[in-house]
Amino acid sequence: MSEIRVRTRGMGPTHSKGQRVSATATVNGSDYRVVVPWDYYYNAEDMHRVAAERLVLGGQVMLHRLVTVMRETDLDRSRANGYVFTFTVGE
Repeated sequence: MSEIRVRTRGMGPTHSKGQRVSATATVNGSDYRVVVPWDYYYNAEDMHRVAAERLVLGGQVMLHRLVTVMRETDLDRSRANGYVFTFTVGE
């Protein structure tokens, strides 16, 4: 079993795009990123979780379970616009 840490960040709307969430992770030296349009059905933490899961599951990685969720303010006060999700994955 290994762990994948996914960092999410909210992206505000522009003139041509609505609000979005960006999820990034580095796995085996390769960087992965996905941008997911905001779905107003979810609250903020759940929307960030959806983006993180889409990044992990979209990479065809077998997701076992979500281990931890931390607000970025708990890690770095300069990045207060997201979450860090830690997943365990099967080999």
